Amino acid sequence: MAKTHFQDDFLPSCFIILIFLQLLPAVIHGNGNTSFEVIGPDDAILAMLGEDTELSCHLSPSISAKDMELRWYRDNFSDAVFVYEKGEDVYEEQMEEYQGRTTFVRDYITKGKAAVRIHNVTVFDNGTYRCYFKGGTYNREATLQLKVAGQGLPPRVRLRGDKDESVQAECTSAGWYPQPQVEWRDFRGNTIASVTNLSVSATSGLFAVVSSVVVKHRATEGLSCSIANPLLPEIKVTASHLPAFFSGRSWPTVWRISLPLILVALGVVVAGAICVFWKKKRDIEEEQQDSSDNGGQGKRDICAVYTCVLMYVHACEHVCTCACVHACVSVSVFPCVPECRNALLYANESQPHPCENQALAALRDLSSFFFIF
Repeated sequence: MAKTHFQDDFLPSCFIILIFLQLLPAVIHGNGNTSFEVIGPDDAILAMLGEDTELSCHLSPSISAKDMELRWYRDNFSDAVFVYEKGEDVYEEQMEEYQGRTTFVRDYITKGKAAVRIHNVTVFDNGTYRCYFKGGTYNREATLQLKVAGQGLPPRVRLRGDKDESVQAECTSAGWYPQPQVEWRDFRGNTIASVTNLSVSATSGLFAVVSSVVVKHRATEGLSCSIANPLLPEIKVTASHLPAFFSGRSWPTVWRISLPLILVALGVVVAGAICVFWKKKRDIEEEQQDSSDNGGQGKRDICAVYTCVLMYVHACEHVCTCACVHACVSVSVFPCVPECRNALLYANESQPHPCENQALAALRDLSSFFFIF
């Protein structure tokens, strides 16, 4: 019976102790010494250059922080980003670079949540912050990481120099943070090794990029330079080299390839013209001897001239096509055009393009017709 009586007294006592422990924080809170933890964001805060961002912290348990001291600072406790104390904003300890750029967000301060909004984020805001909460003699703090991302200007691709049939392509851009990643690709999509130089502005802290590659002249068309921010890998800024058709640099190469074909075509035309003139002269002499055959001979001449014109147009078509294909290979023009893309593939495999044989065959037929005629 005594044991049973002891158990009956023990259970109510445990129940009373549990209730007391639950009410203890509230009692202590009335004296300003409540225990709590300060919790910041789980991940780093990403802020875009020139925009606003918030450094938010909250208490656990969710007790009011209205009468507490709240401080956001960086390296030194006294060099504050923002200070709030007992319902008022305190600016005496605020660092100069944050003056006029901060706003205290107190909408949920009675629930233990508060934040500091930084306006017009700069590169120098990047780094580690601490939010400090103090209630009575009890204080805790949490660490926050702010990462600033700056998306630079669209890159520009330019060609520099031309020696040993090689060209140096240069890609330039500015306004990046942090250090950007540069990638070159050819018209097939293959990565090209490059040399990249980075410089940092002392005033803005932003990176400027100068990247270059050396490629064969024919590979400059379709060449692309992509720049990406490591904090924003899904966003890439790309520039492609698309030179104008037959630019000033291209003309010497085009003429060097096309001139022999043009001279051959002109030679055949001149030879044909001489043959026609000589035949006309002969026909005039024969006309005086046999006037009865003049009408038939005139018709044959017209047919011959018509056939000659058709063959000449056909030959010129193949010559011009071949000249354009050679231009595609030599000066890298229009890789998006299927004929030019095929021409580049033939050139890379060191094979003659079919247009060469077609042009030569057409010229040969035209020449044979002239001499037979």
